[in-house]
Amino acid sequence: MGTFDNPSEFPDHNRYGNESGAYNFAAQAAEVEVDRATGEVKLLEVAAVVDCGTVINPATAEGQVQGAVTQGIGLAMIEYFDWWNGQPTDPQLKDYPIPGAATLPKLHVAFADSYEPSGPFGAKGLGEIGLDAVPAAIANAVADACGVRIHELPITAEKIHRALHPGIYANEKTPPPAAPKGGMWSRLSAGRPSGARTFDPEFVSATSVEEAVRLLAAGDTALVAGGMSHALRRERTGYPQAKRLVSIMRIPELNEFSIDAKGMLRAGAAVRQQAFYEEARVRKHWPAIDDAMESVGHTRIRRMLTVGGSVGPLIGGFDLPLALLVLGARVTVAGPGGRRVLTLEEAFQKRFAKDEMVVAIELDPPPARSGSSFYKYMARGVLEIPTVNTAAAVTLNADGTCSRARAAIGAVSWKPIVLDLKELAGKRLNEDLLRASVQGVRAAVEPVSDVRGSATYKREMAVEFTCRALAKAWKRAQQSKS
Repeated sequence: MGTFDNPSEFPDHNRYGNESGAYNFAAQAAEVEVDRATGEVKLLEVAAVVDCGTVINPATAEGQVQGAVTQGIGLAMIEYFDWWNGQPTDPQLKDYPIPGAATLPKLHVAFADSYEPSGPFGAKGLGEIGLDAVPAAIANAVADACGVRIHELPITAEKIHRALHPGIYANEKTPPPAAPKGGMWSRLSAGRPSGARTFDPEFVSATSVEEAVRLLAAGDTALVAGGMSHALRRERTGYPQAKRLVSIMRIPELNEFSIDAKGMLRAGAAVRQQAFYEEARVRKHWPAIDDAMESVGHTRIRRMLTVGGSVGPLIGGFDLPLALLVLGARVTVAGPGGRRVLTLEEAFQKRFAKDEMVVAIELDPPPARSGSSFYKYMARGVLEIPTVNTAAAVTLNADGTCSRARAAIGAVSWKPIVLDLKELAGKRLNEDLLRASVQGVRAAVEPVSDVRGSATYKREMAVEFTCRALAKAWKRAQQSKS
């Protein structure tokens, strides 16, 4: 054992002094790409050189700097709360993401060659210095890339977009901060203990669709596959979703995934989304679905999410339903009165009955010379609820003119906006024509301001990414041979 007391000169009555035996130093550089149409920043590389005296344990020191740079990236670009009356509006951190491994740029770490006589073995501290200059380096890189300087952290895509396109926001009416809402906030504000309450449900593994429907119709019942929605509800509200949980994972019909000889795709409600991702024919014929699966996240997430869990809630911000919607998918549902088939677009308009469950989705093979695409725009560059997501499908005539163009926009209204762009039929497409055709999206959507963007910014992004989805679908249609 040993001790070390670095020479310190404690502050006097005038608050002058030196409480550190030595100071460490850092120099950091960042390289970025800025999308001027959206304000989105892609952080490509960060280099950090630190003077911490003698590097006693190189691997630990390098890891310390890498972790500090990661925290600095979060501070500079991602981490943010919406506030109301001095309180965060999201007490469960759902809207407070931090950088993950998949979002990090290429990192370079080096150490200056120095020796500090007052430190142990010539070393100095290496606690916070790796974080301090990261926001400034990124801000300088952004200013160098696009000519605008952001003076307030975090440096968000919207702030850059506002600085680049001030005219868009000239007449904006900013709504006042909204009071927190939601199950967790209600529970906390009422003084109830955090966390889920003790729960002893009846758990039933249904063996047929008819059995599941009968149990669902009996009331106070929730269908579960992975059980994720049930677990989240309990955590947020402290109360169970229902007293009876019915698992559908052992129903053979709901686990069927097939593409028949005619090219029709059918997927049961219990099919995991990973099945779409692993099927080469999905990638070839319905690339919008493949794009959506890439956007969902990593393999672990796709292996948890089911078709029924994605389609059943009829939420336009979900990835798979929006891709299916633009492709003209049909959905089979079952209830006490029997089964019925309706288009997914009809389902979003009319909703499902409370005692109905999703059985399967069906998708016809695409026409010749067709292409489709899906975009999920997450302005902070981390996996979260999208600022907007869009999907598009384009079919061309034999002479290269447009036969049909269709787009769907989600996450910016309570239900998806579907556009059948009939005015494009018979025309030779180009990006200017596509952009002109989607300008009506700005007035059609009904976004809500939140940490992912203001309503004005979301309207602009809905137009931008609808155009991008159509352009990508058009280019894929040009390349399609079947």
